[in-house]
Amino acid sequence: MSGGAAVVLGGAETVRTERTRILSTLLDDIDAMVDECVLAIRTEIPDYTAIDDERFFVDVRDQVDRHYRVQLACLLEDRPVTPDDIPFVRGAAMRRARAGFALQSYINAYYVGQQVFWERIVG
Repeated sequence: MSGGAAVVLGGAETVRTERTRILSTLLDDIDAMVDECVLAIRTEIPDYTAIDDERFFVDVRDQVDRHYRVQLACLLEDRPVTPDDIPFVRGAAMRRARAGFALQSYINAYYVGQQVFWERIVG
């Protein structure tokens, strides 16, 4: 590139349209993305691997689903996620703590969820 200037292909409206298309496609397929995330959490994090209670994973799945829906909505609205968007996190964290989970395992599950989420976006 000459002069170090970046070349923007399309323009702002084209970028917004493509962004909306990608995020809407993910929202349309959110169940598969949530299932992928829960499976990754169950197989990658020892505290979760040790659990043999499907009711527990219904709760985990619900939390992942809520997180993903909030993230996609905020990305579609072009705004950051705020604490007001995720009031369900506190209850889920308390349930994990009561189940004997270390904070590190809970945070690792969040990181796994983010990895799945962003791999889907860029994939």
